Formats: sequence, structure tokens, C-alpha cells
Amino acid sequence: METLRRSEFIALASSAAASLGLGAGAARAADYPTRPVELAVPSSAGGGTDAVARAFAEAAKRHSPQPLVVLNRPGASGAIGVGEVLNAAGRLQGGRGGRGTRHPAAPEPGPLLGR
Repeated sequence: METLRRSEFIALASSAAASLGLGAGAARAADYPTRPVELAVPSSAGGGTDAVARAFAEAAKRHSPQPLVVLNRPGASGAIGVGEVLNAAGRLQGGRGGRGTRHPAAPEPGPLLGR
């Protein structure tokens, strides 16, 4: 039996945790997504959260025709990163924004997040 390296385990655990909030939608065409996927990380580059996001992006290369691009959005205790997701609706491919997103740093969309 193969043993998982720590980075692979972290990437696997992160993807499992991230998938908990996703619904089971209709099957998509094989050519989706059509452009790179952006992953907003509400912390600065070089930290633990950034390392996990980059490990996840590396692991995702095997499963996606498009790269996963890590966008670091530090500041305001994570509110800037949450705002990036909430205001991304115009850039999404076939999905919706983070309208129902709840985060301790920004529990309700408001002027701080551009809503």
C-alpha cells in the first residue's frame, strides 16, 4: 500500500473540505472550464494557507484541463479575500458567486465588501 506524503494528504483533505459546500449539479461538458480557474486565498504568499492552496493547485493539475491559479488577497483579517469571491460573479464560468458565503471576518456582505 502506498503512503501519502504530507503535502498530498493536505491537498486531499482541503479538496474534501472544499467539496462539502458544493451541490451535485448537472454534468458538464468535457471542455469545461475554458480558462484558468482562480482560487482566492485570503492570506499573504508564503504562509500556511498559501502553501495548502498551492499544494491543492498542484494536485489539481492531474484532474483539470485548465490550471488552478492561486490569487493571494491578504488584509482585513480575510475580508478582502472574501470580498474577492463575493464580487467575482462577472468572471465566473457557469457558476454563481459566493452569495451565500459566511465567513467570520465578513459575516454579512456590506459596504466593506462592495455589496
